[in-house]
Amino acid sequence: KDSLKTFLCLKTFGMVTAIDISDSEMFDLDMEFDLDSPILNENWIDSDIMATELMKNEGFKSFVEANPTLDFGMVALFRNNMNPLLEMGKVFWGAQLVKGNLVQACGVDIETKEVLCQTFGSVIEITNDMATVYPIPANQILNIKIGENFEATNAELYDLSGKLLYSAGLDDLTNKLIDINTSELHSGSYIIKLQINGNWGIMPIVINK
Repeated sequence: KDSLKTFLCLKTFGMVTAIDISDSEMFDLDMEFDLDSPILNENWIDSDIMATELMKNEGFKSFVEANPTLDFGMVALFRNNMNPLLEMGKVFWGAQLVKGNLVQACGVDIETKEVLCQTFGSVIEITNDMATVYPIPANQILNIKIGENFEATNAELYDLSGKLLYSAGLDDLTNKLIDINTSELHSGSYIIKLQINGNWGIMPIVINK
């Protein structure tokens, strides 16, 4: 717990070999890991089952078929503390594939085998000069005001299960003000995805009834 090592694990013909690659320049050892919540007792599905479920997902399969060579690929068993579209604190198999500025990110529920995949471009941080969201928390209406020097071409609202609740395209965003009716949504956390000047960004929001 007082130090961090990185190992490459290889499984071949039923044998597992772990190689210490802590000094490899391929990995950033300054990344933050939640060492207080180890994955010990969860009954996770085997990686072979995870791979089978992933390949059933049309989005994942299409990305792999369209990009036979990748710039980066990673599969990991992780406890979610950063992806707002997956349940926080829960353990998932995660897969991330990168080709150019396209990213395919998937989470596989280790118990239900449910797969959630998203493909997006380089994700930007949405600052106040790009877009302002109000009121927070929202109740009946959520307003998104796009900054003067920015253009929004898509806006989407998701719940934390990844279900799309609202979508607006370029024709709906020309006045730089997006009004989303939240009167029928339950109290809780949601995710706004905005495409601004060609790049996607994500903003968490709260609805309180």
